Amino acid sequence: MKKAEEYYNKTKGNKPSGLLKIFFYMNFDKELKGKTAIDLGAGAGNDAKFLIEKGFKVTCIDKEEKSKEITMSQITQNENLKFKLQEFEKLKLDKADLIYSCYSLHFCKPNKFDNMMNEIINNITTNGFFVGNFLGEEDGWYGNETMTFLSKEKVLGYFTDFEIKYYAEKKYIKDSVMGEKKNWHVFEIIAMKK
Repeated sequence: MKKAEEYYNKTKGNKPSGLLKIFFYMNFDKELKGKTAIDLGAGAGNDAKFLIEKGFKVTCIDKEEKSKEITMSQITQNENLKFKLQEFEKLKLDKADLIYSCYSLHFCKPNKFDNMMNEIINNITTNGFFVGNFLGEEDGWYGNETMTFLSKEKVLGYFTDFEIKYYAEKKYIKDSVMGEKKNWHVFEIIAMKK
């Protein structure tokens, strides 16, 4: 909890993620029938705030009470915001046009990861989108048994019923938010459900 609170405080007020900006820059939002979104691993609420500013009704999901507190303090348009305290291992979702997650899904334990992904995929509306990223097996945190790391084949395997609109595999060295220099191995994906 203390580490999570420090993370939220360091990231509060940050700009939206680059992947979310790509989604809007490429006008994929114009293909959506509705404007409901789920932000998985909401953190400090920066991306949820951005989505609300873009006209979405957003449900934030995070397991930390501090995430809810900071998110609710940042977003004044509360009529378009819901917050649910849930662990990824016990994830229960409503249908949404957009399910988004940035640097958080890997915190789901490996033995529950497939269940979580099935819950996500089954609750994206037809022509709706998944926008998110996953950590690969060459990541510096690989070997942490409480986290999930995937191969390219495993990542793409989740999206066989989707049209991949954007995909990138990135490897780089950069400090984490907490100041730890590490190797990153990240798969980014924007996919539309057929």
